[in-house]
Amino acid sequence: MALVEGDSGYELFSRITSPFGRKGRGKGEKRKSIRTTTAAIIAVTLLGLIFLLYILSSVSLDSGFSSLEERLTGDNVMRAANAVNAEVDRLDSIANAWATSEELPEFIDSGDTSVARTIFTDGRLVDVGVNILLITDSEGNILWHKYMNLDYGHQMPTPKSLLSQIAGHEDVLSNGTTKGTLMLNSGPMLIASRPITDPESGDPFGNLLVGRYLDRSEVSSLSATTQLDISVIENKSGFEEYFEIFADKGAGNAANGSSIIISPVDDKYVAGFSEIYDIYGEPVAVLQVTEPRDVTIYGKGVLSLLIMMLVLASVIFGAVILVLIQRSVVSRLENLNREIKTVAMTESPEGRINIEGDDEISSVGSAINMMLESIEKGKEQYSRLFDNANDLIFTIDADGAFVSANGAMEKKTELEDGGLAGRKIEEFVRNGGMEKIRPLLAGNGMENSGKTEITLLSASGEEYLVEFSAQPLTGSDEMTGFFVIARDVTAKRKAEEELKNHRNRLRELVTERTAQLEHANSELVKEVEERIRFEESLAEEKERLSVTLSSIAEGVIATDHLGYVTLINREASAKTGISAGNSEGKRIDSIFMLEKAGRPEDIGSIVLDVISDRKVFEINTEVDLFDSEGNAYPVVLSVSPLTDRSGTSIGAVIVFREISERLRWEEEVLRRQKLESLGVLAGGIAHDFNNILTAISGNIGLARNMAEGDVDVSSRLEEAEKAISRAKDITRQLITFSKGGEPVRQVQDIKSMIRESAEFVSHGSNVKLYFDIADDLSNVEVDKGQISQVIENLVINSIQAMADGGNIYVQARNAGVISGKDGLEDGKYIVISVRDDGSGIPEEYREKIFDPYFTTKKSGNGLGLASCMSIIRKHGGAVKLISEVGVGTEFRIYLPATERSVEAEDGLSGGMLSGSSRVLVMDDDRSIYDTIPQLLRGYGFDVEAALDGAEAIRIYQQSKILKKSIDVFVMDLTVPGGLGGVETIALLREFDPDILAIVSSGYSNDPVMADFREYGFDAVLPKPYNIEDLVRLINRLVSEKEKKDKTG
Repeated sequence: MALVEGDSGYELFSRITSPFGRKGRGKGEKRKSIRTTTAAIIAVTLLGLIFLLYILSSVSLDSGFSSLEERLTGDNVMRAANAVNAEVDRLDSIANAWATSEELPEFIDSGDTSVARTIFTDGRLVDVGVNILLITDSEGNILWHKYMNLDYGHQMPTPKSLLSQIAGHEDVLSNGTTKGTLMLNSGPMLIASRPITDPESGDPFGNLLVGRYLDRSEVSSLSATTQLDISVIENKSGFEEYFEIFADKGAGNAANGSSIIISPVDDKYVAGFSEIYDIYGEPVAVLQVTEPRDVTIYGKGVLSLLIMMLVLASVIFGAVILVLIQRSVVSRLENLNREIKTVAMTESPEGRINIEGDDEISSVGSAINMMLESIEKGKEQYSRLFDNANDLIFTIDADGAFVSANGAMEKKTELEDGGLAGRKIEEFVRNGGMEKIRPLLAGNGMENSGKTEITLLSASGEEYLVEFSAQPLTGSDEMTGFFVIARDVTAKRKAEEELKNHRNRLRELVTERTAQLEHANSELVKEVEERIRFEESLAEEKERLSVTLSSIAEGVIATDHLGYVTLINREASAKTGISAGNSEGKRIDSIFMLEKAGRPEDIGSIVLDVISDRKVFEINTEVDLFDSEGNAYPVVLSVSPLTDRSGTSIGAVIVFREISERLRWEEEVLRRQKLESLGVLAGGIAHDFNNILTAISGNIGLARNMAEGDVDVSSRLEEAEKAISRAKDITRQLITFSKGGEPVRQVQDIKSMIRESAEFVSHGSNVKLYFDIADDLSNVEVDKGQISQVIENLVINSIQAMADGGNIYVQARNAGVISGKDGLEDGKYIVISVRDDGSGIPEEYREKIFDPYFTTKKSGNGLGLASCMSIIRKHGGAVKLISEVGVGTEFRIYLPATERSVEAEDGLSGGMLSGSSRVLVMDDDRSIYDTIPQLLRGYGFDVEAALDGAEAIRIYQQSKILKKSIDVFVMDLTVPGGLGGVETIALLREFDPDILAIVSSGYSNDPVMADFREYGFDAVLPKPYNIEDLVRLINRLVSEKEKKDKTG
């Protein structure tokens, strides 16, 4: 370090620190005693605690005793109100007992008042405390009355005004039950009215009314009963304020539903008030209960005693604390103060503090000694620190000339070995730096010290950015110069600039993340709100649980740990035939009787086992429950243990459900499964049978062509064709019945079809048909042939049921919208009804008549009604049976209605029976493969035949090469082990999208037969078919294509 004018490092240190090291208390300033201050703090603290405890105790005790007083007074008001209500109930019991006595009907019939006087003697009315007794007839006319003065215990003339007032309340004298308070001119009266009924028929004869004034005597009796000071204030002039206060406030509910108001009367008494309502719900009086304020008076005494105890305890506690602090703290602090003054007077860091002990005060003395040692060492270290510091440290005089500088400053300015001495600071400051530091160098006080940044110039012209701070140096109370510290911040500012850029980037990231967090928080708020709504909903659900128990479909019975019934809900009561009142308290096995497979189930033992084992017992199979009348109900049940919070078994709960409907549903499912299983078999048989019939029909056609002119042979062949037709009908029913069959649907107006089908099968029978078909009957989307078959089967069934003739009524109408009924989907339907006057169907047959092959007729095959059921179900409808033995049978058919218009029919009737088109017949059945091509050639067609799709494609490709294209393909739907019709037509349409194709199959329940166009075919022809139908269909397709080509 370069020193100027012989300064040493320690001398500079002393000059720097001296302005701060010798400041002390002025001579005129007074010192406050630690002892006095401590005593004052303890006193103020204790006084504050006493005041705070007084406030808290006063508020808490006043509030507690006031609440207790209000609660006790409210309870007493409730007792008084309950006493009034109990008096009304007593009068009601008296009225009920008298109204049901056997003598009263005799009096009403005879009108002899002596009978009434004999029944209702003065002593009897006095004994029960009744002022007035009225008996009326069924019209409400007063037949007899009696008025008693209870104070004197004898009868008095009934005041006319009293009779007229009571007669004005017609509903009280009507044939019904009434009880409550009635406000009369003479004051409030407690009344009870009961109907007088005929013991045999139960018809009302009239009414009996008893009444008791709520007068002073009655109030005194209630006060004696409840041991309360009770008074009753009537609702009349002068007492309006008692009733007005109830319009604005109320607390709690009295027994009659009114509010309770508590109000102090004075310092010694408090009163509670509750309104008394009449039978019309209007307030007629105020019930007042007055009692001494013992609770409040006791509370005030407790509070005064508590305050006195707090003051005494605080004085003793404060004195003890003050003595302890004096001995352990204050005296030692005074000793420490004396030692510090001794060291300060020497003005030398070599002195030391002498404080004995091992506490915080002695630690302070030790710390001061350590500080003095540090100051002593600082003398030596300061010079080294001054020279070796990295910061630029120097001093300047009041004119700004350098006095001293450390090595870092000399190196930065490149003026070493005292080269800075005497030079002005202005020589090394650039870029307006002097304007920044002059405020720091002006004046002579600490208020001008601070920091600023300036540019410092070296001797070679290199610039540095430094942080400049100056501290004034004083001597003899005047400023002699400045102690300056300058720190090179060039690299720091560059780093700060980079940090600023990073901070901006970070701010952008934080903003982006904040937006994400806000979105997440918004979602969280929504989730919390949803959770709150869920919890509120859960609370409401719990609240409704008790109500639900009485309305659930399951029966619920609870027992105690000994098996005695404690609770039974409405469903259980209905199924056992025993009311809840008669069930509770009885053993469970006396009201809940079970049988399984004809053997009784000991429910009592089951319940006790469940309670002891604490395991759930279930019966999930059918068991019969018998009610009190001996009726049986199939049920399933479970028995579960009931435990308290500690886990101790306290009983059991039985939950059971009647399963009659479920058993019927299971039987229906089983029946349908049987039907579907047989349907699969029937469909397969029908498929093979149809192929055989097609081959037979084709061969018969060939044979008929060969036997032209031979009448006998032709006749036999015609009979064979009739047999095929009959067999075709059977296979049609089998296919319709088979599982998965889809009808070929079209929108139809079936009004004429219903009539034609019914008339067709009734020709030649001895029945008469009656039709009632609505003109506005909606259209339906159906397979016309199948629905016609249903009508025919139902009419035939009715004809067979009336062997001696009768009437058949066929009706069709719109059923409108049907929802949740007969297993139908919601929507509009039509209903077709076929009803007869036959013998009806016995009960044991009604569940079986739709089963396949079930029949009671010698000539029947059992497929007619099964086919009807299958057809209607596949159309999305339902069949309903209504039958009564000896009256007749009705079948109702429900079919979905449609708003769509009727489609044009593609009939095969009519048309040419010859052709010249080129046809390819593909069928894997050898008989059909041989016969159908021969028959078609007989009608003039050029025919090729193939056994499978691969051969058909090969023939098609050869015909294209030979320029002899095929006009129409007739394809079998299924070819085992080869390409069937669907696969083949898909490949052929890749070659020529415009080819014509007919699909044919003996298994018409395949979806392709119902939606043939969706699979690439132009027409469908189910097997077996007549060759004439095939010829007409080929000609129609060819003709339609030619017309399309001409117009297109």
